[in-house]
Amino acid sequence: MPPRDLLHPEACLNANLRRANRRVSQWYAQTIGDIGLEGTQFTLLATINGFGSCTLGQLAAWMGLEQSTATRSVELLRKSGLVHVRRSSTDARAREISLTGEGRARLEAAMPAWRQAQESAVAALGKSKATRLLAALHEIESVLSE
Repeated sequence: MPPRDLLHPEACLNANLRRANRRVSQWYAQTIGDIGLEGTQFTLLATINGFGSCTLGQLAAWMGLEQSTATRSVELLRKSGLVHVRRSSTDARAREISLTGEGRARLEAAMPAWRQAQESAVAALGKSKATRLLAALHEIESVLSE
């Protein structure tokens, strides 16, 4: 049971969110671990796919990553042949990222395992609680970004 005193160290939002994040990551890893992609790689590929093509800055901002972290992560995907990285046609300072055929194929192959992990997590929490959790996470991100 969470402590009643919100100023008690056991009520630290950062520590509790990090612990919950690790548990959720483990939950997904148990299901999607056999697809040859780390959870973060899957999320990056899915995000890039959703954009179609995006700049490194757009990807970093959407994912809530520091630019240097996004750069390192994208470089690993590029070295694995999963993404193309090229100079933007509209801004020579920006780099555009898109999936390669192999990246698209790996993402597509991973989707059934991700759906299974997502469905089982939603079922374990219950749809209503999962919906409220997502809303709370979006609100936290929005409020603390201001």
